[in-house]
Amino acid sequence: MGIYSLIPPLIVVILAIRTKSSLIPLLAGCVIGYIMLAFMHVDEVTGAISFGIEEIQNLEGEPTSTRIKETLLTFPENFINGLYKVLMTNERSDGTYFNSLLWVLIVCALFGPFIQLLIASGGVFALRQKATRFLKTKKDSLLATYFLGIIFFVDDYLSALSVGATMRNITDQNKIPREYLGYIIGAVSVPLTVVVPISTWTVYVGGLMKEYGNYPEDASALKIFLGTIPYNIYAWVALVLGLFFALGWLPIFKQMRKANERVVETNETIAPDSESLTMEVKQEVSDENASIWAFILPMFVLVLATVFFDFDVYMGISLALTFLLLYYWLAKILPFSKIVELFETGFKSMTFVLTVLVITYLFKQCCDELGLTDFVVAGVRSFPKEYLPVMLFLFIGPISIATGSAWGVYAIITPIVFALGEETGANTLLLMGALISAGVWGVNSCFYSDQRILIAASTESNMTAQAQSQFPYVMIAGGISALLFLILGFIF
Repeated sequence: MGIYSLIPPLIVVILAIRTKSSLIPLLAGCVIGYIMLAFMHVDEVTGAISFGIEEIQNLEGEPTSTRIKETLLTFPENFINGLYKVLMTNERSDGTYFNSLLWVLIVCALFGPFIQLLIASGGVFALRQKATRFLKTKKDSLLATYFLGIIFFVDDYLSALSVGATMRNITDQNKIPREYLGYIIGAVSVPLTVVVPISTWTVYVGGLMKEYGNYPEDASALKIFLGTIPYNIYAWVALVLGLFFALGWLPIFKQMRKANERVVETNETIAPDSESLTMEVKQEVSDENASIWAFILPMFVLVLATVFFDFDVYMGISLALTFLLLYYWLAKILPFSKIVELFETGFKSMTFVLTVLVITYLFKQCCDELGLTDFVVAGVRSFPKEYLPVMLFLFIGPISIATGSAWGVYAIITPIVFALGEETGANTLLLMGALISAGVWGVNSCFYSDQRILIAASTESNMTAQAQSQFPYVMIAGGISALLFLILGFIF
């Protein structure tokens, strides 16, 4: 399709900006893409466009009504076939079956009840109670927020939901604006998931890398992802700046300064016009009976099992969830009926995320059939390979910022990265680091990303005020990262 292959991605970006949504734009992009594949034909030599003519001619001899009907049915059929294709299992040489999308869906689905039960058990509350004994100053509270975010490294949703809910009362006691709290959470939650090799992000990106890279069939997605960690520059820079902010080593820009003045003048830590959002995950255990072990032990099993089974996060979350269910039941932390109810609720809470994942893979499949990868590779092939990392970061970052999504961008650009590496001889891991960094930068910068909404909910604070106050810091992190990618492009 050549340049026309850009139409579906552009539609996704434009609709995402207008609708502030992720599912509808991706679905619309799939529909437009498969309509193009069904009815639009581009001559490879002349570039001339025809619409549906080939199908009608290929049915020569049939009645006109039959030919038109068959041609018109091409679209829904190719859309459905594309969906079947991304969900289809592949048989390995040893007779077992595997599908990267289904594997990611299962892993992410299991995190739903795990997170739901972990918070409902009261373990997060108990952790907060222990912390309040030692947090007496503003710096102490901000540092505790930072390191608590590191403890919740498994999932950015878990981190965003839990850290805000755990720390907001503590930071309020020390007269810290909620804007400060939101920035620290954002600087840790997503960046950390791409530098610690046990998270939903590493599973997803590692799965994409395995699908498009030249890796053995039995290679672990997490082991594949490990190679990108040193090159996920934005994540490292964001984590360092977040720590510096907590220590008071960074300048306080206009919006943060206004937040400080508001606390001093009115004693209000929350920005004006803040919506007090109701959390879907609530604690089911009384404060008196909440135990910190309800949090520590399942998390320990999750990490230990994942490492023990060759960094297989599926085995890790499966065993951790099994342990959590038995532990909460036998230790009478929660009644069996409540465990079952929360288990089901946890799965339901992941429905939207899983749906977006399926449509993301379908969109990726559609872009492949349109020839997007070939077109982009042809377009950038003339650039020196030394500039490819910084180009990827600077050009993909704004797309992620506009859409508020990183995963959809990863699905589209990952095959292009591997094709570029093969074509130019550039360091593929460095290029993937630039892509991963661009996605994280986008999520941190966007005013309406899922992460922004979760942080606003957990801190019960206006997300626009938080985004505006944090924007200078994420732009500084982006600028530093771009410079480092430029340097690394010449080194590697």
